[in-house]
Amino acid sequence: MNTLNHIPNEIYTTLSESRYADEDISRDDRIALVINMYIDKIFMAMFCSRNDMFKKSYSSISHIHRAYLKINLSIDGHLKKVSLNILEDNALRQLHQLANDILNSYDVTRIVSTLPILESIIKRSTVPFSQIDSTIKSLRFVLAVANQCEYEDISIVVPYIRIEPNTFDYMKGLRFISLDFRIKRHTGVISTSTMWYRMFEGIRFSRWDDDFFTSISALCNTINIGILPNASSGLGISAFLYESFISSKILAEYVRQTEASIVDYTTVTRALCAGNPWLNIDKLNSIISASLEADETDTLLTEDTSSDTGDLTDDDNTEEDGTLDKSADGSSIDENNPPDGGLNNTDESKPLLLGLSLALVANETLDGFMYKLRVARYIDTVIEFNRDELPTETVTLLTNWKSMLLFLTDAEETKRLLKELKITMK
Repeated sequence: MNTLNHIPNEIYTTLSESRYADEDISRDDRIALVINMYIDKIFMAMFCSRNDMFKKSYSSISHIHRAYLKINLSIDGHLKKVSLNILEDNALRQLHQLANDILNSYDVTRIVSTLPILESIIKRSTVPFSQIDSTIKSLRFVLAVANQCEYEDISIVVPYIRIEPNTFDYMKGLRFISLDFRIKRHTGVISTSTMWYRMFEGIRFSRWDDDFFTSISALCNTINIGILPNASSGLGISAFLYESFISSKILAEYVRQTEASIVDYTTVTRALCAGNPWLNIDKLNSIISASLEADETDTLLTEDTSSDTGDLTDDDNTEEDGTLDKSADGSSIDENNPPDGGLNNTDESKPLLLGLSLALVANETLDGFMYKLRVARYIDTVIEFNRDELPTETVTLLTNWKSMLLFLTDAEETKRLLKELKITMK
C-alpha cells in the first residue's frame, strides 16, 4: 500500500509518484526529508512570531501552530529508522533549536553553522537533480531570512505552505520567483518579531523597472499561508497582513470600503525601501495602489499555483474564474429582478462589498459565527469527498466563497447562497 500520498512534502511527492512505500525509502532520502520538514518548521515559526498582533491573537494562528507541532511526529518516525553519524545529528539538532527559538520568540543568534553539511545530505538524495537544486535554494533562502547565512541569487525558491482544514496537516510545494535577492547576515542578536520582514529587505529592484509590483505580488501569493479570523483581536476580520492584502483584489477593495487596516503595511514598505535606497515610500505606495486598482472588474480569478513539484490549490486567497453576477447555472442575473433566494440584498442600510449586494458583517452573533464554522466544515468535506456529487462549478464556487467571503459577509448571505444552490447541509 502506498503510504505517501498524504505526506506534505515535495520530496515525498516525488517518491510517491515513483510508487515507493514508506519502508522502501532509503536512508539518505529519509534524512533529506527530515531536513525539509525542519525548514518547513522554521518557515512557519517565523510566520507565527512576526509581530505583536499575532501575539495578541494566538487563536488566529493556532491551526498553523498545531501543524508545526504535528511535523515532529513525522520527523521522529523517520529518525527512528536511521542511525545518524555525529555530523548529521549535530546538523539536525541545530535546525531543531533554531525552529524552537523562533517559535518561542527567543532572541536568535547564529545557530546553524552546518549549511554545507545540510546541502551535502540533500545532494545524496535519489530524487531528480532539478528537485535537489530547488530544495537547496529554498534551504538557503529560509536560513538567510532567519539570519543564519548570507544569500545572493537572481531567482529565489520559496516554500509554498497551506494548512489542511480540520486535520492540521499541511501541504507544501516550491515556487520559483524571478527576484534579485541579496541579503546579509546581521551580527549579534536579532528579534524574531522582525525576522519575517528580512525577506522584503533582501529584494532588489532595478530603478528602471516600474513593473516590480508583479514580483511583489508573486512573493506575497506564495508566503500567504492563511490565518483564521479572530473576533477578539479583529485579525482576519478588520485587520489583515500585508501579503493577504496584496494577494487578493477582493480583500484590497474590502479594506478600501471599510475601516479595515493592514497591520504591517509600514513595516513591509520600509523593509522594501531599506533594500532599495532609490525607492521612497510614497513612490512604492503609489505603484501598489495603482496596481491593485488596475483591474476594475469584480472578478475572482483562479490563482496559478503550479510549481515544479506539482499543482497545489491555494484555499486561502484564490480568485475564481467567472463573476459573482451570474447564477449557479451560468445565466445572467437581472439586478432589478433577482431570483428568489438570490444573493441580491435590497437593504440600502447595509454596507456593500465590491459594489455587489452582499451585506458585510455588522454585529456578529455567536450563533452566526458558529453557523459559519459549520458551513466551513461542510465545504471542507465537499472538497475532499463530494459525497453528494455536486457539479465541479458548485464545488469551485463553495471553495472560493469559504476562502474569500464566508467570514467577511453576514451569515444570511451564506444561507441565501446555499438556498440558491439547493444545498442542505447534513
